[in-house]
Amino acid sequence: MKKIHDIEKLKLYIKKVNISHIFKPNAIDHLELHFFEQGESIYFAQDRCEYLHVLVSGKAKVFLLNDEGNFMLLDISKPYDFIGDVEFIQEKNIYHNVEAITECILIAIPIIKIHEITISDELYRLLSKDICDKLIKTSKKFSQVILYPIKNRLVTCLVEISDKDRINNFKTQEIADYLGVTARHIRRVIGELYAEKIIEKQGQSIYISNKKLLHKYIIKD
Repeated sequence: MKKIHDIEKLKLYIKKVNISHIFKPNAIDHLELHFFEQGESIYFAQDRCEYLHVLVSGKAKVFLLNDEGNFMLLDISKPYDFIGDVEFIQEKNIYHNVEAITECILIAIPIIKIHEITISDELYRLLSKDICDKLIKTSKKFSQVILYPIKNRLVTCLVEISDKDRINNFKTQEIADYLGVTARHIRRVIGELYAEKIIEKQGQSIYISNKKLLHKYIIKD
């Protein structure tokens, strides 16, 4: 992780995410911008929660990893998502691992200073909305299992985790667990997408080669 020491860029991101109303005038002196490389860990499960983060650029994956090394993808964080919100409210250590899928930039609000630099009512209202949005997203994800074929769900997932039309280090089992199907099922559907020339394989990565055809299968919100 690198800290970006650029006050003007920080102010720009605060305005872009539309969260200036939660901060007191002295907040800018305590806020930070954090940069993470692709594949770099943002949080490790059970670590102390030292910052409330707002993702302003890039994508990150939230996952479980047990002692045997078994991996379970839980969610994809996108710009404007809070990370560490549940842990902050419950005053707990980090629940899940979070890793940058692409290069990520996050606004970091130090937990130790949070009550000094934020307007509590506005902060908790915003966090409540964010948590509600996550619950709705989870509900939609489970409803899609019943309402949509695996092809539509897989294509939607590929778009979610892509970076400039590329999915780096595609892991069949990881995606299968996330979508609640077998790895064999994922391989079969990936084969269909290859045959339709919607995607291409490039080493360990997948490249989206036909966006027009791809969008036929994307699940709309």
